[in-house]
Amino acid sequence: MDIVHSVIGAFKTPTWTSVVIYSVWLVWLFILSHIVPGPIARGQPIKTRDGKTIQLEYRMNGFYIFLISLLVYFLLIYLNVISPTIVANNYGALISLVLIFSFLVSVYLYISAHVFDRVEKGHITGNLLKDFWLGVELNPSFGGLDLKMFALRPGMMGWTMINLSVASLQYSKYGFLSNAMILQFILAFIYVADYFFFEERMLSTWDIIAEHWGFMLVYADLWFIPVMFSIQSWYLVGQLEPLSSGYILLTIIIFSIGYYIFRISNLEKDQFKTNADKKIWGKKPRMIGDKLIADGWWGRVQHPNYLGDILISISFSLPCTTQLGGYFYPIYLIILLIHRQIRDDKKCSEKYGKLWNEYCKAVPYRLIPYIY
Repeated sequence: MDIVHSVIGAFKTPTWTSVVIYSVWLVWLFILSHIVPGPIARGQPIKTRDGKTIQLEYRMNGFYIFLISLLVYFLLIYLNVISPTIVANNYGALISLVLIFSFLVSVYLYISAHVFDRVEKGHITGNLLKDFWLGVELNPSFGGLDLKMFALRPGMMGWTMINLSVASLQYSKYGFLSNAMILQFILAFIYVADYFFFEERMLSTWDIIAEHWGFMLVYADLWFIPVMFSIQSWYLVGQLEPLSSGYILLTIIIFSIGYYIFRISNLEKDQFKTNADKKIWGKKPRMIGDKLIADGWWGRVQHPNYLGDILISISFSLPCTTQLGGYFYPIYLIILLIHRQIRDDKKCSEKYGKLWNEYCKAVPYRLIPYIY
């Protein structure tokens, strides 16, 4: 319960300072998304309301924007334009503001889709709350940007900015950074940098190709990711006892194993979708009906990317040692991914029929080899 009390207790009334900080952050990323060079990638084929098949185009410049934003952030600190603890000092007001903003964006999406007749008739249920929660548009856009892809930028980059600011808070209080804070920051930074380096791979994920953009994902992208995934750093502010070398090594090993499984399995999946004949693990991959890959990590477990993500999340929390609240992320993620795995299995069964049954016989384990 301490994590619930910590989050609820952190909320403050939004201030003009928080409005300026978040507005500048969004406008900055919006402008950079348009002007920073980057390769153009095409999304998965989707059907429009009139039955046509199209592929949306995306400028994959997220990694460059991430690096530019960090450089500008450090430059502003060096020039004494902003304090390194600016986010931490305004944290309560900011998280309240972003939560309200997420709700207002969702209201706008729901109303504008109906006003401008962009509602996808096959998706809307007629239940206002359900349609508001799940969304009624697959790819809502604003100012030339796909909002569903764009929203992950302030969310994921915001996670790093919160971690930086909280680490600065520890330094300002105690005059040093604990090795636990440094370790946790480095691992989370690698994960976020990896996301933007391989941003194009997001275009083949279920969230992008199938989930409509309603409050569930708006709130998750804009608020939940930066706020809840950075909780460990807050628990580490007052944890000054250094971690042992063995404990650090164990944490790095768990992260490395998880990262390897997560990244390689996602690359295998993306490769299979773009070039099914390309070798995986030194040979042409085994396929079920030319539609399902049953080789590489996908031949060991049905959802290897979920397994890797869970191991990574555990490594983020291990620096918190015995502070249970610092383990919110992996606990939440395990519940989320098991629920998503059940949903995925149902959808795949409906989509592939007998082929899915054949795949499940060939690869019987869902998340953890020989266990589940």
